[in-house]
Amino acid sequence: VLKGMCVMNSQIFRKHLREFYPFITKLVCCDQ
Repeated sequence: VLKGMCVMNSQIFRKHLREFYPFITKLVCCDQ
């Protein structure tokens, strides 16, 4: 079950990577 969830999360992450990318870079910039 855990493995299935990981695969699902990977697919969702790739699907929304374009949306989350600016948010992630902003977070990284703020952390630094």
